Amino acid sequence: LGARWVSQGEKSGFYENDTYLIAHCFGHMTRLKDPGEYDERWQRWEARLLVPEQFEKLLMSEKEEQGRLILSLIKRPDVTALINAGDAGREGEGIQRDLYEMAFAQIGPKPVYRFWTSDVLSKQVIVEELSRLKPGEAFDGLYAAYLARERSDWIVGFNATRAYTATFAKGGKPLSIGRVQTPVLALIVRREEAIENFTPRSFWNLTASGEGIEAKAVAPEHPEGDRFAYWDETLLNAHLAQCEGKPFVVEKVESKERREYPKGLFSMPLLQQHCNEAFGWAPEQTLALAQSLYEKRFTTYPRTDSAYLGNAQKEDALIQKRARAAAVLIGEEAAVEAMLGVAQTGTRIFNEKKLTDHHAIIPSDLSDTSGGFGRLTPDEQQLFRTIAARFIHAFLPPAVIAESEATLVCEGITFVAKASRYVEGGWRDITGETGPQEKSLPPLDAGQQLFLDAAAKAFTTSPPQRFTQGEIIKAMTNAHRYVSEETDDAVKEALRQAEGIGTGATRDKFVPLLVERGYVSIKNNTLHPLPRGRELIGMLSAMDITDFAYTALLEHELQKLESGESTLGLEGFVEKSIASAKALIQNARSSEPATKTAFVTATVPEGATVVGPCPSCGDKVVVGTQNYYCVRRKGGGCDFVIWHDSLAMMGHKSIKASEMKRLLKGPTPLKVKKTDGRVYEASCTLEKGEHKWRVRIDFDAGLKAEKLGKCPACGADLEESPAAFGCSRWREGCEFKVWKDALKRFGGKKLTKTQAKQLFSKGEIPVTLKRKDGQEYEKHAVLDTLYGLRINFDR
Repeated sequence: LGARWVSQGEKSGFYENDTYLIAHCFGHMTRLKDPGEYDERWQRWEARLLVPEQFEKLLMSEKEEQGRLILSLIKRPDVTALINAGDAGREGEGIQRDLYEMAFAQIGPKPVYRFWTSDVLSKQVIVEELSRLKPGEAFDGLYAAYLARERSDWIVGFNATRAYTATFAKGGKPLSIGRVQTPVLALIVRREEAIENFTPRSFWNLTASGEGIEAKAVAPEHPEGDRFAYWDETLLNAHLAQCEGKPFVVEKVESKERREYPKGLFSMPLLQQHCNEAFGWAPEQTLALAQSLYEKRFTTYPRTDSAYLGNAQKEDALIQKRARAAAVLIGEEAAVEAMLGVAQTGTRIFNEKKLTDHHAIIPSDLSDTSGGFGRLTPDEQQLFRTIAARFIHAFLPPAVIAESEATLVCEGITFVAKASRYVEGGWRDITGETGPQEKSLPPLDAGQQLFLDAAAKAFTTSPPQRFTQGEIIKAMTNAHRYVSEETDDAVKEALRQAEGIGTGATRDKFVPLLVERGYVSIKNNTLHPLPRGRELIGMLSAMDITDFAYTALLEHELQKLESGESTLGLEGFVEKSIASAKALIQNARSSEPATKTAFVTATVPEGATVVGPCPSCGDKVVVGTQNYYCVRRKGGGCDFVIWHDSLAMMGHKSIKASEMKRLLKGPTPLKVKKTDGRVYEASCTLEKGEHKWRVRIDFDAGLKAEKLGKCPACGADLEESPAAFGCSRWREGCEFKVWKDALKRFGGKKLTKTQAKQLFSKGEIPVTLKRKDGQEYEKHAVLDTLYGLRINFDR
């Protein structure tokens, strides 16, 4: 936290007769009392309703000393007014207010003014915002929403968690339930059920081709909604026979031009989704890096749900200044010269109606950073490039696409042929990003007859995919897409306005929370529900708390509280939460789990070493004398066990504990022997077979890898293997590779995929190395055809 005095020279206008304390707390300093702190009888975990007559707060024990210092400053008689300099949002408002309301309860109120900005906290911004402070009471609605969220979470979280834990897991790991975490868990569980219950279905397209045309028949209407899909093979064959050898008559040809705009700016959810897909970063990693860039004054406030800018940024000179400063660092000077003016972007970038507490994440003007770009970590540099490039590209001119559609009729059956081509490349020409494959139609006139070959093409429906860490953030942001078809349109619209569940500042926390609580596991970036999580959702299936719509509507009500439009008010919102808690408690009393083994928490044998979480049930895997096994294997019903000598037949005599730790986290390189006797470092993963768990060996993991660039030795694709980034033609004899631990002998860290991409595209990357005395220093790693990379010690 920070606190400072404002000298007389910095004041202006109606502030001049007061002495101010400016305070900003970095994170919560207070907490609501736990149940047992209200009443000793409430320490016992039971399935009964607990609601305090009045909610009370305490200073957090780890921050008590600093909290008391700030309270003493607020109470000083010579401090006649306060400036709340909290983050511009609900949590930022509450964190500061909690502290000074605690002081005011003892000494009476003092005037409070609000410092409010989402911009980079440069000296210029701070001085400007200090000259236009707002009255603190203008943000009473924001504080009411903060209190409503906090009290609701207390009421539902404590009551439901205690009720289900006391009923089904007494003495074991608590069965945590919450307003946001539970619907997220339900979504993951229900997706898994949909995959398990999926039955493939066949469907067909009836096509006609020839004379430069590829057309599809418009099939009879069907609930699936694909207008070209035939679900009835008999009807398909009848139409196919009907068209064979018959002329196709051109009924009409329509042409139009469509503008294709570059992607918009980043909100935090959009940035997390992008980085998870592009770099494999977990959402919490992206948020942490973005927060670091903000604190170093490279980018604006990161915890935002908005992908738009407001009128305060609507100035050509301001936009150009930021774009030009960023372009120098990321090599986008040419793109800046092609940027459109602010007035030409319409509401695509600047839209006051779509602003939340904060605007989109954009670069600062870089005039007041806390260090040079080269001093950022490689991941921070990568994230800055991503944010800055998106900002510059968003202002580029649109591409123009000419689209044509020809309607053909054969024996009463309508066929459609489509084509599109770029007539103006626009932003694609400038960024070098290629578009979809272009198609063209030959010149056609209405009434013209064509003789085409009719054929049937068969397809099979695919099961839904499990959520990745990035996709679950997208689902939380777009809750209206995950409600039942019976949901009222007015409710769906309210859900859109609510912008999902959770906030840009909190959504990244829920997957790690579900993992920690043994509800889900993460395998290769995808989310898998564990028995404990599935059983809990099974018991809660009829309750509102598992429904995205219910939780998102609560979030919408919080937004209405912020704006003063709520009909419930703070007390009404709390009463609604009490009703939910009562219903959950009653459900706990009347529920009967399918199997209580999911909630059994086994103890770790005395002296046993824990190597990680069980991929089958989420409990602990320990080292046995001959195997690695789950502590719930006996009595708890878990089937996970891997023998030490599982790979002995492959030349890997025994799986070490350190290797099992890595296997429990994901694909791990292990040395094994091929049938020809060659020792090979293969990618190994844990996999459940039909009857038992095993270690699966993938000798060709590199073949499935992402293409990282072109080999400098032979020009083939570069790919990732478990231990290196190397040429895909290694079977044909190309030996080029960059070992992931190539920097180890210089005191450097293992190379990441992001760094490898930069090395292959730019020829060099900045790296942090460490001398023998432990002192770190910066150098450049340079691509080397012979050795993979070398360190340039001359720079």
